[in-house]
Amino acid sequence: MLRRRLSQACRTLSEGRTYVSAAMSVYLLRQQAVAPTPAEILAAQLTPAERNILKLISLGETSKGIGQKLSLSYRAIENHRTNMCRKLDIVGTNALLRFALEHKAIL
Repeated sequence: MLRRRLSQACRTLSEGRTYVSAAMSVYLLRQQAVAPTPAEILAAQLTPAERNILKLISLGETSKGIGQKLSLSYRAIENHRTNMCRKLDIVGTNALLRFALEHKAIL
């Protein structure tokens, strides 16, 4: 078994191609899949309700519209927006909208 793998590695390298063992392939795939982006780390700090509201913001909903959809007051939505800005280290509702639009896929 070891001879076969060594022989395969030598053939692959002699053809000018790159050889990566099966074990190394698994390791590399796990490393790539595990590393979260900075935005994912920040978004993970949000509660499920905040993520839902941020998703609605990314769809262009206003605080009033979000409140009506979720049966919450306008003030409750504004409080959520304030908390999200604090957690995401963002200043202003325009920056929150920009974050929501840029990171729609992770919400």
